[in-house]
Order: sequence, then structure tokens, then C-alpha cells
Amino acid sequence: MRSDAGWTPTPPGSPLKYRSDGWFASDQDPLKAFKVVDADLLGVPTQYILYRAPAGYGHYLNFIVFAERVRRRPGNLSAAWRDRLSSTWLVVNENPDELAWNGMDPRLRLATVPNLDGLIAVRPPADVPALAATAGYINAHIVDASASDTVATMMLIIPQDVGRDLEDLDIVERDGAEWTRYGSYMHQPLASVPVLPRGATEVVTIGPEGYAEWRAVASDVTPVQVTITTTGAWHLYDPAFTTAANGKGSAVTSLPAGNGLGYLTLFGDPGQTITVAVQ
Repeated sequence: MRSDAGWTPTPPGSPLKYRSDGWFASDQDPLKAFKVVDADLLGVPTQYILYRAPAGYGHYLNFIVFAERVRRRPGNLSAAWRDRLSSTWLVVNENPDELAWNGMDPRLRLATVPNLDGLIAVRPPADVPALAATAGYINAHIVDASASDTVATMMLIIPQDVGRDLEDLDIVERDGAEWTRYGSYMHQPLASVPVLPRGATEVVTIGPEGYAEWRAVASDVTPVQVTITTTGAWHLYDPAFTTAANGKGSAVTSLPAGNGLGYLTLFGDPGQTITVAVQ
């Protein structure tokens, strides 16, 4: 699995041993096993890893295609993609009623993939606490950026469930800025979010597409009060993008004392106006 710390072996724990039937398994849990198989993928030879494990009430073994081998692409990552590696984007069309949103990190970020030239690791918004608790990693999806400066394509073809939700990454020009589309989700550049200083009041209008509006709030040595007048949902993050408060309808909330910018996302119907006052 790919995370900030690099590649993490899966599964962790006891070492796997090669068995006479071609599977790798541990002595402690021999029914859970992995196997490498060769395949022909649209005329191109490749390899898959199969995973075998007890399922149901433990009365049968389930076999799935777990992973596909990925090889480096010819040439280096283009200058356009390298320039984007330090950027961050914020999702604008997530449903605020989704259960995952309350624990979600709303950022999309990019990274290079060591030893896999021409490929990019995309870390989309995710329910990070749930992932950490269940899998111990932060999800990253590998896409191929070797053929275009604006589109990085998903190149994996994996049968069964593991092949679900594999998306392309598109760079979309909007108002002179580079937005990203990952699957059906749009993301605004973090650098383009307007900053509301202490003492500011702004009437925010939801655009015709119904995308959420983002505003940054400068934190201070004392908590910063934020008054929101709306009928829609809203979400306030601290500078580390940990939830500080969230709700629906008008409210008075606060950004904890600290350094850096907090971020407020405002949801509503197209044309709806929302008033934000920072005190």
C-alpha cells in the first residue's frame, strides 16, 4: 500500500513462506495466502497477485485478484506535472449529508512514485480516521501522467471488486486557475481560496453549478468567532484540516487559537446567499 511513509508491505506481521502449491502463507495463519500469476492483458504480458482467505463463517475459501504489477513509463514526469506536486485542491461537490464527510480530509494532493517514472500518486479526499482504524494506511491511487500534461489516466485493469473506483485525473481550467477532476469530483485550488481576516463580513453566493464555496479564516492567539447566516450546511476546519465544527443552518462557531489558516466550506443551492462574519 502507498502512503506518506512510502510503500507498506501487505499484510504486515508474520513473514510469508513459499509453499509447494505456489502460494505464500505464514505458519500462524496458513489459510490466508498470496500467489503471483502471469496473465495476458490485451496482448501485453503482466502479472497479478491473488489473495485467498476464509470467508462467510470461515467454512469456505474466497479467492480475489488483489493487485496488478505496475511498471515505469518511458521518460520523466513533465514539468507541468512536477509543478503541480506542491499544490493542494479542495473538493467542492461532495454531499454534506454523506456520513463520511464529518471525518473527511477534503484535500486532494499529488506525489511522485519512487522507481515508477511517469506515474503519479493521487491522494483524493478520504475518510481518514476510518481508513486508519481499519487498514492502517492513507489511500493513494496510481495514475499514468506520461502521455499528457493535463490528463493522468488509470492504467490498471483488475477483475472483481479491487478493480472498482479506478479514476482518471483531469486538469480543468476555470477562471484562470487549474482545478482538478478526479472521477466525478471537482476540486478547487487551495491557493485560490479567499481569506477573511478578523473583522470581515462577506455575503457569499453559491454559483450556478451548486459547488460548495470555500473561505479561509486567519487563526489568532485567541479563538476567532465565526458567525454564519444560512439555511444550508457548513463545515469548519482548523489549519491541519481537522474538523473544528460543522452543522446546518445559522450558527455562531469559533476557530481554535493557533497559527495558520482555518478553512470554512459552505453548501447551498445555486444562487443561494450566505453571510459570514469573522470577529
